[in-house]
Amino acid sequence: HALTKTMDSKEQIEMVAEISNALRYTISDYVAHLGQQSSEQHSKDNVILPGFTTNKGILPMMNIFKEALLNPNMDVKEYGATGYRDIIKHASPEALKPSVMGITGPLLRIVADRISNSIKATISDILSIMIFKAGAQLKPFYPQIQVFFMRSLGDANRNVRLQAAVSLSRFATVHAKIDLFFGELLTLLKNTPHNELCMRETSYYALRLAISSAGQRASKEIHHQIIEIVSGEKESTIDSYRVTAASCLGALCAAMDDKDLSTIVHLHLMSDNQKELWTIRHFRSIVMRIALKDSFNRLMSEQYEWGEQLYSVTLSFITSTNVPIIVSGIKTAAYIIDHCLENKVLPMQPLVAAYARVSERAFATA
Repeated sequence: HALTKTMDSKEQIEMVAEISNALRYTISDYVAHLGQQSSEQHSKDNVILPGFTTNKGILPMMNIFKEALLNPNMDVKEYGATGYRDIIKHASPEALKPSVMGITGPLLRIVADRISNSIKATISDILSIMIFKAGAQLKPFYPQIQVFFMRSLGDANRNVRLQAAVSLSRFATVHAKIDLFFGELLTLLKNTPHNELCMRETSYYALRLAISSAGQRASKEIHHQIIEIVSGEKESTIDSYRVTAASCLGALCAAMDDKDLSTIVHLHLMSDNQKELWTIRHFRSIVMRIALKDSFNRLMSEQYEWGEQLYSVTLSFITSTNVPIIVSGIKTAAYIIDHCLENKVLPMQPLVAAYARVSERAFATA
């Protein structure tokens, strides 16, 4: 504060690039220092800088980056957005608390202007981190934030769309009316023309992430709506639709009740009819892969006695003649083998043998 309080806005803008880079070096050095001090793994994403545990610690730099964000020059604006994100990501919730309104308002005003794709994606990330750290304090902005995220799902830029999907999944964790949230996302999917490839694909991806983060809070009715919509893609000739929709159904296995889970398992996972369309088999192989990835212990519980049959169907996928199904089967087998090794259980021998043979052929071809 002592260094910056006498600087006017022009001087602050001239320094913003250096300050942004210095902040990044500081974060990297601190993460490396933590790694040397302990044997634990430290990620840049969840480290709080000691100087950013109080509001007074973050304000001087926040003011500089705010000036940069409001500057018409796109390069300067980008430094401002990146600096904002670095501070918010590495500041404690207590340090951010007094500045929540002052941070969020300008961000929402900026997204209404014409800005670059990278800035739009960065602001989407900032808002979702703020939701995670500030929670209820952001409630007055929730409607505007949700509209921005939903609109960004249809952006022409892929990075903006993917960041919007991630941001929506974080937003789902604090949404008070989760059925309403899922209802809007499902309505968006229903109203998206089938030929709108980018929008539809990213909406399925957003749905899958939201199911993983908040699917257990949704009602049985919402679960049934999700099942109905995503199951409609099992014969789709568009790979991205089929894969992303099947991933939603696989993720939902961790959230649905026992009765619905049993229905889905017997309908999609307990048998592999090789005379069916390859798209349907591929859809089911993706459901199997994601379901085992997200809820292995539940599916393999002795309560259901599904284990041996699920192993056999996975083996059927690996030995298929269709490459996408084989690839999906290999990934599923990897989850099974990895889980068995972690729990010191001997995996099904024919599955391991088939996995080894296919992997060996893949390496030889490569």
